[in-house]
Amino acid sequence: MNTKDDELEGLKEEKTKFESTIVALKDDLSSKDEELDGLKEEKTKLETAIGVIKNDLNSKDDQLNSKEEELNRLKGEKTDFESTIGALKDDLSSKDEELKEEKIKFESTIGVLKDEMNLRDEEL
Repeated sequence: MNTKDDELEGLKEEKTKFESTIVALKDDLSSKDEELDGLKEEKTKLETAIGVIKNDLNSKDDQLNSKEEELNRLKGEKTDFESTIGALKDDLSSKDEELKEEKIKFESTIGVLKDEMNLRDEEL
């Protein structure tokens, strides 16, 4: 019977070891569950932060696009103004030439009139 008692005693010890291992594994599993819950919570916070950053980037992208459109509009206006200024300068140069020609004609006419007056004065 000794062998049976020894065998029984060995099985009891083995059972105790298994029970102890099971308790340790359950504790480890519980710890892992808590760790997993913490990681899930952290993941949720990170996803929220990423969402906020994406929204901020989209907003800044929209602002940049708006400013780029405004810049292009202003460049177009500048080009229009430069064109208008160029046309006005051309008109001004043309008018200046016309005035110079008119001045020459007037001076010539004045010269002819003076000559005529001088002749009349001499005749008188």
